[in-house]
Amino acid sequence: MKALPFLLLLLTHYCFAQNHYYGILVDDQSGQHIPFGHFSYEGNKGFISDDAGQFELYSNAETIQIQISAIGYQNHTFLLKPSEKNIVRLSSKTENLQEVILDYEDPAKELIRNVVAAIPKNYPTQQEQIYGIYREHAYWDSLQTKPIYKVETLTKADKFSYAKKETDGNVQILEHKLDAIDMDSVEIRIYGGIHHVHYDDFVMGRHGPLKLSRLNDYELKIKDTLVYDGRPVIQLNYSNKKSKGELYIDVNSFALIRAIRKRNPKEIEEDFKLFNIYERLNRKSLTSYDIDPDGKWRLKFIHYNTSFKRKNSTKSFYLNTTYFATQHLSEGTLIPQNKRFAFSAVLSDYLLSQKENKTYITRKQKIILFFTKLRSSLNLGLNPFQVNSHQFQYTPLSKEINFSESNMLVWVRGSKIEYPINNKWGVSWSTASSLKKTYSAPIH
Repeated sequence: MKALPFLLLLLTHYCFAQNHYYGILVDDQSGQHIPFGHFSYEGNKGFISDDAGQFELYSNAETIQIQISAIGYQNHTFLLKPSEKNIVRLSSKTENLQEVILDYEDPAKELIRNVVAAIPKNYPTQQEQIYGIYREHAYWDSLQTKPIYKVETLTKADKFSYAKKETDGNVQILEHKLDAIDMDSVEIRIYGGIHHVHYDDFVMGRHGPLKLSRLNDYELKIKDTLVYDGRPVIQLNYSNKKSKGELYIDVNSFALIRAIRKRNPKEIEEDFKLFNIYERLNRKSLTSYDIDPDGKWRLKFIHYNTSFKRKNSTKSFYLNTTYFATQHLSEGTLIPQNKRFAFSAVLSDYLLSQKENKTYITRKQKIILFFTKLRSSLNLGLNPFQVNSHQFQYTPLSKEINFSESNMLVWVRGSKIEYPINNKWGVSWSTASSLKKTYSAPIH
């Protein structure tokens, strides 16, 4: 496969990382933290600062020369040193931009329509495969001083044409690393995170106002004109009852190059609401794209964070995830079915069940692993029921009883429990019963 040399190089870096690099990205004038700065090094490797401007990296390199870019700031090169706090300062972009004129009755809505119309021109319309590193870190506190677990995986994903809305897709885990620090105390399980590469792809999913049928539901405001990587960029803010966010749009091509989305936790339907244990405090995602030599903008990174609080308690759960794309390849062959990581699978539990991580598993976690794999469903339906004419002899009374043909509608309830063994095999048990226990028919 064409990607093999790259993967071997990346895995060598990934598996034998030793030095700890960390620091913060700040404005050189105000000292304010700069969120979501883009750090790149060695060509195809990179990471981002979080929403507080902090960053962290493990590498076996003695030092790392990085290139940093952030919206509204000049690009900068910096030498990272291990085992000490690196303070990276960026200068704001001060040169004057030409005035951007949007001569429309409603310029914000027209700008969104132009973005959507230009998607087939700006983004890939052929099937590709994207390789990247996904990190999932969970904490007991918002300051991230009490870790629960840390996961890093090298993944491959099938990406389809951007000409059509898509929020689902295939993901394969190629390599992984797990640090199960305090998982025995966790009551909540998170699934779907490794699929952020699909459902948090803002452009492909036509999220927010990019869903033109709901465009009138949003309040839109053109906020500012900034510079990113030498390009003039329009910042457009949007909001409605369910979500709000910021869109950064390239003036020349109408390409959406970055999207921030904050969803109202009260408007999110939760799988565990039935148990009335936890409530979600926030959900925020940031999606960013980079332009490649072929002129197409491709997914570069996704940062996501959310938190939950146990009701009637001070106990909370904080989750941060980052996906960073390292390579895109033209590929017409899909990931095989038996290698796909299911959306409903819990990543931390799956990694705990792997042979190399067996030492992490306690008896309590084994029980939790079993029950978290169970999937149940309930259904209720109205089904046609036909009784054919028939007769039988009732010996004690020496009577012949006849039933005429009849048709009726019967309410039927059903239930099903499934336990997946792997991506190909599983065990299931199902049952169905009528809500009406007895039926009568005329006796002749």
